[in-house]
Amino acid sequence: MANCKELQEDGGWWEDLLVNRCTFPIAPVNTFTNLAYILAGLVTWLHFQNAASFVWGLTMVFLGVSSGYYHGFKNRLGGKLDDNGMYAAFTALLVYSLNPHSPLVAWVMTLVTAAVLWRIGFGPSGAALVHTYLGMAIAVIVLKLILTGAVVCGLVSLGIFGLGYAIWWQDLQKTFKWPRWGHGAWHLLTALAMTLLFWGAR
Repeated sequence: MANCKELQEDGGWWEDLLVNRCTFPIAPVNTFTNLAYILAGLVTWLHFQNAASFVWGLTMVFLGVSSGYYHGFKNRLGGKLDDNGMYAAFTALLVYSLNPHSPLVAWVMTLVTAAVLWRIGFGPSGAALVHTYLGMAIAVIVLKLILTGAVVCGLVSLGIFGLGYAIWWQDLQKTFKWPRWGHGAWHLLTALAMTLLFWGAR
């Protein structure tokens, strides 16, 4: 059973140590900024109201809930769910971006996402591969947008991801200007960047 200090230090996020809580939510900002993923998924589905937006919206809700659970409780199950939320949302987004107008795209998004979760996300190396997987997915999606004419959307999204990653890294190093908001800013910025990629791919 993890003790309080282990719960706070899991992941290395600065807010956990500053707030010094052992009960839900262990990191309030990190927990509740995950609502941005849920909001992004719901707004996208309500705007497009098609099968593909429903599938991606569902993965974004899963990401928001799983990451919120992880930052709220900081247990082993939460860490696994958090990783799988990222795998699910980025996989669905990647498949969608390849051919958003295909009548089969929603089915393919679902099947490929399920396969990735089964073989990678819930596998023994899931956590070790998650950052590499996300980076490659972002690169492919942005290149696809640029090559198909959505240059501004692709570059703006890439810039937002870059800013988010810089803040994520500063939070990990305990150097971000607003200590409690570093990882929460990552949640907000990545939710925005992912939504721009989905909307730009249509």
